[in-house]
Amino acid sequence: MRLTFTRIRHLVLICLLLAIQVIIIAQDSPTRLTINEPVSGTLGDGNVTDIYEFEGTANGVLTITVTSEELSYGLLLKDAEGNTVSEAIADDDGVISLEDVLLTNTGSYLITIFSTGDEGDYEITILIEGSDTLAVEPEPSDPPASTGNFVTELPDVADVLVNSGMEVRLQWSAAVDLNLEVRDPRGNTLFFNNRQSPIGGSFGFDANGVCDVISDAPVETATWQPGFLPAGSYEILVFYRQNCTDSNLSVPFTVTVTYNGNVLEAIEGDIPPPINDNTDSVYVANFTVQDESTATVNQGGQYPDTALQNLPATTVELQGQAVPIERNVPITGALFEEQDFVVYSFEAEANENITVTMTATSRNLDTLLQLVGPNGNLLSVNDDSNGTTNSTITNQRIVQSGTYLLVATRYGKEVGGTEGEFSLVVTESTGSLPDSVANLVVPEGDIQVFLTWNNNTDLQLLVRDPLAAAVYDDEPQITSGGILAENGNVGCTVSEGDPLSYIYWPNGLLRPGTYEVDVWFENQCNDTSLVEFDLTVVVNGEVIIVQRQTPAIGQRFVTNFTINPDGTVDIGEANFIGRGITLADIENEPRVPISPSVPVTGSITLDNDFDVYTFSATAGQIVTIAMETPASNLDSHVFLLNSAGIQVFDNDDAPEGSFVGTTERSTDSLISGFTIPADGEYLIIASRYGKNFGGTLGSYQLTLQVSQ
Repeated sequence: MRLTFTRIRHLVLICLLLAIQVIIIAQDSPTRLTINEPVSGTLGDGNVTDIYEFEGTANGVLTITVTSEELSYGLLLKDAEGNTVSEAIADDDGVISLEDVLLTNTGSYLITIFSTGDEGDYEITILIEGSDTLAVEPEPSDPPASTGNFVTELPDVADVLVNSGMEVRLQWSAAVDLNLEVRDPRGNTLFFNNRQSPIGGSFGFDANGVCDVISDAPVETATWQPGFLPAGSYEILVFYRQNCTDSNLSVPFTVTVTYNGNVLEAIEGDIPPPINDNTDSVYVANFTVQDESTATVNQGGQYPDTALQNLPATTVELQGQAVPIERNVPITGALFEEQDFVVYSFEAEANENITVTMTATSRNLDTLLQLVGPNGNLLSVNDDSNGTTNSTITNQRIVQSGTYLLVATRYGKEVGGTEGEFSLVVTESTGSLPDSVANLVVPEGDIQVFLTWNNNTDLQLLVRDPLAAAVYDDEPQITSGGILAENGNVGCTVSEGDPLSYIYWPNGLLRPGTYEVDVWFENQCNDTSLVEFDLTVVVNGEVIIVQRQTPAIGQRFVTNFTINPDGTVDIGEANFIGRGITLADIENEPRVPISPSVPVTGSITLDNDFDVYTFSATAGQIVTIAMETPASNLDSHVFLLNSAGIQVFDNDDAPEGSFVGTTERSTDSLISGFTIPADGEYLIIASRYGKNFGGTLGSYQLTLQVSQ
């Protein structure tokens, strides 16, 4: 009979417990509990619940003990957001003992004691290990840092018990070498060259690795054994390494995540071959572990090397979101799935040198930093600095006074999977030589251009003088006096010590005019480590340019400087250049109509990087556009955009013999025999090599020919 009564009593208490989880009878002020100090209470017909409050700290371990000789009662523990942490019903001896309850957040917790209507007394005591100040009235403290509308702090995340383990599986159906890599919330990685992680992860077979053993149905897996695993975001990267046949098509693939025995939503994607053998073609996705039973997938997308240069929003949108910051005052922020970038602004004066440092301070955050100038141009980007996944823009020369934007984001931006908090600071740099070149023994000169880097790759340095003569490895000395004195790792011949390329104009050969500096990542030389270079320019003993950059294979970094007749120096913009141009680049340029067979003339100067011309054409017409510079030093570059503003063709250097009287490749530009695909207005952009970052100047003649 007692067994039946006990069951009935428990059923009643369970029903009451479920009801209380929906509505807790409010009290004006919950009673405060102090650690290890028992508190007595009474429940009866007029009072069926008592509510207590205590302060807990993340990762504290809580024990609750309640005793009563008279009551049939239960207990409910909730956090400040109303989430149920634990619940219990008294045993037959009238005792509730909750042990080893892990507190996940710092803040207030509520304990509700409730009865089925019996009248009687009870006693409650709490213990919390891991803090001396828990369960007492908290001391007043400053509120968390807040920056505009951006989240600046992330909650602590505890490990979760995964009884059935976890697996990430990559499958594809092609004779292609794809690679799987998974980065866990603590920053550990699993891939073919790192097969174990400290939290129990392991990597399986490298399918189609270097095309040694080829399968048409390859599979790669990363697995984690049952046990405690960190909650948070796990980033998934799929790399297209190489093709094992002659196909050059994109490869569809499937990534399947099995979490604690449950198969999550499949990640379906495709990945194209890299543009050359030494560039990365990457697909980035992630999945987030919330608790022991819940994990969600974010599909992600393709993220080629060129995506590092893409801003996460338009310049106008970034300016509208930017939060002003001060020099030399570190600020904190956070990046995660719902906030993949933060924007700051600061004021700077022309000819200043500034350095910006962004350092991850929690979780697995892989930072990316972008600097945008007052005119909306992207000036500098840094992903990884000094062999870490932190980011630094070093000794950036400020060209014009105004408001600058800093975009603090992560690798992958909106498709990325890393998250965490960071610290960011803007400082004014000194004008002294960087350590990498301060002690070099090289010939002195009025103009000195140093390029140093950190591995065995072949980087090429070129400097073009005001007459457009270029000094580089194929032309080590030019008429104006420029000399290539050092040529590090040329032809993949590894230099002793750190590689150095050095071009200089000896003392007494300072010539006014505009000089263009070009750094080209020519050859990886079988060195797959991350390359980072320092570019330093010194004029008349004054350091005018210091740039630290991380290029991808094939990329070119271009900047320029102008020596005025009075010896002062103006610094041009600097960045990696591509062959593309968009409407945003020319939004402030007037559009001038051009007629077929009627040449027009123009001039590219330091203040005029582009001229824009328009013409109408119908589908099927054939156009030829020639941009010639017979009487100037301009290295021209011509672009053709369609009626939607999308680039459809461009040319930098015309093929050999394209123009009358020439037998070699020309620095003039020619778009020859392009067939118009659709009716509409078309744009011709007359510019120069390097666009707004280039340094050649001069007049040009532009001719449009149209035929049926």
